[in-house]
Amino acid sequence: MTRVYNIDVTENECVKCLGDAISPYIQSGNINFLIGAGTSRPAINVLGNIEKTINKNLEAGEDEKANLEAFKFIRDMVAVDQSSGDTFETYVNFLKLLDDILFKRQTPLLPRQATIFSTNYDLFIEHACTIVPSLILNDGFDRNVPLGKPVPFTPEKYFDRVYRSSSVYGHSAEMPSINLCKLHGSLSWSIIENSVKLRQTAIELSSIKETDADGIRSALEQLALILPNLNKFNKTLLEGTYYDLLRIFANALDRENSVLLVLGFSFDDEHILNITKRALRNPTLKILIFAFNEDESKKYRKKFEAHRNVTIITPINKQKIKFKTFISILGAIMPHRGSDT
Repeated sequence: MTRVYNIDVTENECVKCLGDAISPYIQSGNINFLIGAGTSRPAINVLGNIEKTINKNLEAGEDEKANLEAFKFIRDMVAVDQSSGDTFETYVNFLKLLDDILFKRQTPLLPRQATIFSTNYDLFIEHACTIVPSLILNDGFDRNVPLGKPVPFTPEKYFDRVYRSSSVYGHSAEMPSINLCKLHGSLSWSIIENSVKLRQTAIELSSIKETDADGIRSALEQLALILPNLNKFNKTLLEGTYYDLLRIFANALDRENSVLLVLGFSFDDEHILNITKRALRNPTLKILIFAFNEDESKKYRKKFEAHRNVTIITPINKQKIKFKTFISILGAIMPHRGSDT
């Protein structure tokens, strides 16, 4: 039976108690996060309504209208400044906290590493990592290529660990690192020479007119994004990349003593939902879902009602668990940090 943990997020003592409750999973488990559009709000609009409009147009045979809706959504996202602002600062604070948690892990037997699975296309995490230089970002791209050559997506690079050695005594220490697995692709990904490569410069979409159907189609063909039913462009390539990433997600949950913290993700993606449910057969896996509000908590309960290794953290009294609230709860694990909501 799924457990529901009700919390008054306005009470510091309640936040601290929850932090104490989840601390053992963080300190002694393999740490994974699953984040969705909710973590990038309000800077980035949620895809949900756009997805319905796209599917409706496709079902009616209006491919150009579907392309236009996808194009406008991506164009507007590209136009958002993802290296400053309140949402960016929240991501920076999250990564600083994660760096601190990994650095101070209480057992040397586990890696100083966490994996962030994200369905967001935006680049907030990539930009935020530049502000936290002590945290190594592994985004799955192999940068060991000649200068000027495209950087290829190489999934086997995930889970590499980085060590630094003392120049005097030769002691080595593992550096905190995160694996960033973007399950639906990224604005920084492109399709070049029939493979997924890292884009070195931002894609230019503002100059393409909404009446230019060929220009829109060409732009969408260059983007390595998993969009609803638009995989008909480079379908085999994108599906192969998508399933490689899903396999990494499944393997992460199958590891012994894994913990998955979920925020801002609805589990409306059937592939991710089914993989997560199958993984719950692993008795050592713990999933902690942070519901945005009580209504979202009910939806999670319906999806995971038969699984006892799932806990849904639910705000009471019409409160909300936003990204900043989640950081406060996670920060309560660290004794020196406050728990302001």
